[in-house]
Amino acid sequence: MTSRNSRNSRRRSWSERERVFEAGYSATQDGTGFGLSVVERICEAHGWDVRATESAAGGARFEITRVEFLE
Repeated sequence: MTSRNSRNSRRRSWSERERVFEAGYSATQDGTGFGLSVVERICEAHGWDVRATESAAGGARFEITRVEFLE
């Protein structure tokens, strides 16, 4: 697992960003690692896409696309 300090001190590679959606993956010792895998499954069930990117402030940003809004 990666410590919070080392996570914040470097940019994540594409493969590291994809790992956050793996069931059981957590960057903290007390995390379950299931939250984002659940989000990904919900998005897949609705035909949406979700991806992890880096925010302008340097933290994590999660983008959900292909969402259609009803009027």
